[in-house]
Amino acid sequence: MLVFQVKPRAKRLGLFKGHIYLDARTGTLVRSEGSIVKSPSLFIKSIHFVEDYVDIAGFTFTSHIHSEVNTRVVGSAVVDIYDQDCQPVSFGTAAADAPAL
Repeated sequence: MLVFQVKPRAKRLGLFKGHIYLDARTGTLVRSEGSIVKSPSLFIKSIHFVEDYVDIAGFTFTSHIHSEVNTRVVGSAVVDIYDQDCQPVSFGTAAADAPAL
């Protein structure tokens, strides 16, 4: 497992500081965790997150997202999202399975 500490040079929306974890053998992303460096709203103090990834058929999918948000008005909120049974689908297969309009 390779661990890299990341920190953006400028505070812009969508960027984070924290760590990313890569599989040492394949170089695929295994986990990212950290805090958003610039709040997207005046009402949000901070956002901390942990995202876990899984490699399926050569593609990297998000398997779990855990976010903790501290707000100025409501307090804190925790969101957990689990993704299961992700499978890549080729364009030919997706078109054949799609309902006719």
